[in-house]
Parts: sequence; structure tokens; C-alpha cells
Amino acid sequence: MHDSVVIATGMTKPRLLGIPGEGLLGSFNAAQVVGWYNGDSQYKDITLNLNCVRRVAIIGHGNVALDIARIFLKTPNLLESTDISENALRALRNSKVEEIDIIGRRGPLQRPMNRLFTLLKDLSGRSPQVKNPMPSKTWSLQYFLRPQAILGRNCVESLELVKTSLSNGEVKLPEDLKRMPVHDTSQVVRIPYDMIISCLGFITDQNFGLPSKPSGAVLQDGGRVTGYPGLYVCGWASVGAVGELASTIQNARNLADGIISDFESRTLSLTKNPGELASYFSKNHIKHT
Repeated sequence: MHDSVVIATGMTKPRLLGIPGEGLLGSFNAAQVVGWYNGDSQYKDITLNLNCVRRVAIIGHGNVALDIARIFLKTPNLLESTDISENALRALRNSKVEEIDIIGRRGPLQRPMNRLFTLLKDLSGRSPQVKNPMPSKTWSLQYFLRPQAILGRNCVESLELVKTSLSNGEVKLPEDLKRMPVHDTSQVVRIPYDMIISCLGFITDQNFGLPSKPSGAVLQDGGRVTGYPGLYVCGWASVGAVGELASTIQNARNLADGIISDFESRTLSLTKNPGELASYFSKNHIKHT
């Protein structure tokens, strides 16, 4: 029936820490928190009791981690004109959060450079670990720390972390330094926290049995699924949970150009007249665009 099919399912399953204590009350993942303040119906039962939280640890240095920190730090009045959910806005108005640590296992030179770091700097007007315009609120970027356990009796009380260090390796180009791996040291620290939010990216288990990478991204070349003529993939389903909206839009545009090119080069051929297809949809009451 179809001459080509495009898989654009994205990646919606959060990558978990996989450490003891992750299920304690007060431990959340990025999907839950972002869904909470965006008003996603899938997370309507999620409640963040910020009125009894003083110190928060956000695990990860990516865009989502920094965006969550920005929401927690921003003056609630400035969020009223946005599409943030009413429940989240109410919780933020009553928030007792005083300190946010944004924790990563690698160093500052290995941290992804992105525009959200600039937004966080705008919040404070200066560098990390300084006072925010909101009274009694501070934030910091913590490096070379890997969580190994969340501790607490019934709820989050502290986070146990292993100190990491850059592994030895030859550095010829700046890119080599950015990709340099880290290894655990023998040093372990425990830091008290009231809430833990893990932001380790997203994976998928919806690869439809197709050849895929460990992240679930479908193996492809230019959006063409390897070994399946006429089958295409775009967005995070093709490259993994990386980049921002602009890069995903460009990815989709590139794929559309590729599909058109395949039709023009007769790599693909239309088996149905477009008019016949529209008639079929209409006759069978199938909504289409």
C-alpha cells in the first residue's frame, strides 16, 4: 500500500542511573520533571513537593539538566507568561529550594557546549556558584563525580559519589580532549540532598526489530534504513537523543530531500496514483494529510 515509510518515533524512555536507591521518594528522572512542568498528561500524577526541599542534585550536564535548573531558579513571576503547567507554577511559588548542584562525571572541557549554559549565566549575571537574583538561591556545576548510590530510609537523604579522573591518552587535537574518557578513583564522598533528578538522556525500545545501536537508534545511512529499501528513519530515532529542536528539524528536511531524490532517480517508484490513494482513504474513512 505504501511506497515508503518513515520511522519518526523519537526516544521517550529515560536512561536511568541504575544505582541503589533510585526508587526512593524524592528521586526523579528528567522525563518525569519535564513532563510535570510542561503539563504532559502522561505525568499528571507526578508531584514535586518543593516546599520541603532545600538542596537538589541534578545529574548530567546536558541541555535538559540545565533547563530543569533554569526552571527551578527562575523567578516564578517570570514564568507566568509561559505555557508552564499551573501545578508546577504553584509548586515553584512555594518552593524552599536554596541550592542546586548540577553534577557530571567528566570535566569542564568535556562538558557539552550549549546555549542553555548561557541562559543559566543570565540568571545569576555572573559565573556559577554565586548568588542568584532570587534571594537565598545558589547553583553550581560539579565535575568529576559519578553517582553510585542514593541513600535514605524512605526518601532521599544523601547521594554517594565516586570521584573520577581523566584517563591518560594522547591529545593531538582539541577534539581529542573533549572525547577523553574518565575512570573511577578510590575516593568516595557523600553529600546531603533532599531531591535527586537524573538527566542522562533518552533511549527507545521501539526499533521494530530493525538493526540498531545500543541506544536503540536504527542503523541508517542518510536516513535510509540499512537493508530495507523504501524504509526511512529521522530525528532521534535515527541518531539518538542528541541535539536540539533546530538540528532535528534540519534532519527531517534532509530526509525529505533524500526521499524525493530517491523517487526522481527511480530508486523508489510510485505504485499508486496519488489520486487513487486519496480516493482509497476517503472511501475507507481514513484521515490523512
